Amino acid sequence: MYLGENGQQPSEADLSYMDKFKKAVADFTAVYENLRANEAYMAKPTTDPRLRSEYDSMIDKGDYIQISINKANEALSTVKGWFGMDGLGFVPIVAGLVGAGLLAAVVKWTTDAYQLNAKIEEQKRLESRGMTPQQASNIVGKMGGAPLLSLGGGGLGMPLLIGGMLLFKFLRK
Repeated sequence: MYLGENGQQPSEADLSYMDKFKKAVADFTAVYENLRANEAYMAKPTTDPRLRSEYDSMIDKGDYIQISINKANEALSTVKGWFGMDGLGFVPIVAGLVGAGLLAAVVKWTTDAYQLNAKIEEQKRLESRGMTPQQASNIVGKMGGAPLLSLGGGGLGMPLLIGGMLLFKFLRK
């Protein structure tokens, strides 16, 4: 859970853009850790292959987003170091361009992973009540799948993310 500078959870109206980004990253981290906690269960040979495939794909995307978050934080720190906190208006522009694409990816992944976690927990609950993995899988399969993260579905998310990554690559040279 993200806490503002005063140590309290701020309302949505009180969140600045950077606060929203920090909150999204905190939510991402919590969901990512919860999803990772299911690794032993997902490795069981009786786990439904479709659910395992969805889990593996979600983990791969989460790993990529985690790396992107780390690189964005490193690059932003570098730019802040060059220009100071204000950066003559440059730092907020860079943060906005890069953050918009990354923020969209983080929020999308977090939502999808949360839904996948719910499916995994329901599968485990049904099995603990005596159902076979196949019976539980048939019921969980009707819950609907967590759509896989797609950064290429139109809009500005993908161009901003790619542009931000290219900008970071340029700034690091």
